[in-house]
Amino acid sequence: VTLSQDSDGRKVVQIAADKRHVELIHKSLGFNSKTKSVTTPSQKMSDGEFSRRARDPELSPELKTLYLSNVMRMSFIAQDRGDLGEVVETFAQSMSSPRTCHMGDLKRAARYLLHRPSLALTYRQQKLPKAITLSVDSDHAADKATRKSTTGMVMQLGSHTVKNTSNLQSAI
Repeated sequence: VTLSQDSDGRKVVQIAADKRHVELIHKSLGFNSKTKSVTTPSQKMSDGEFSRRARDPELSPELKTLYLSNVMRMSFIAQDRGDLGEVVETFAQSMSSPRTCHMGDLKRAARYLLHRPSLALTYRQQKLPKAITLSVDSDHAADKATRKSTTGMVMQLGSHTVKNTSNLQSAI
């Protein structure tokens, strides 16, 4: 948490995840200064890619431990970063028996953290807003395994984001 004032003398609070966790993820995965970054934490999968991934072998016990450790670390970071919520939710679904493809997904998210190592929620002093703004969207049954939808939600009080979520919808 960082406290400051803007040029108009209004108080400014910034909340950011601890960058040490990002550094530890990169170190544990063997990333270095030559590792390339990506601009999104995940990518949409084709039906063919989905069926190929189902045949991937499970991770060895050592790699499974590495995977689980980094997923939990990324989950901790995601509490302060709305951009990681959906991808961490996907990782959590594979924690019981992660496959080599899941490790690849984790590495992609870690490469995204090279692109955006830190993000901060910024709260500038404002007058009490008259309304709460709620923005919601869904990906319409994009989960290839369950055909469930993921709903994303951002709640704002004036210009301040006060809550964001990414939830897998239950089946009807």
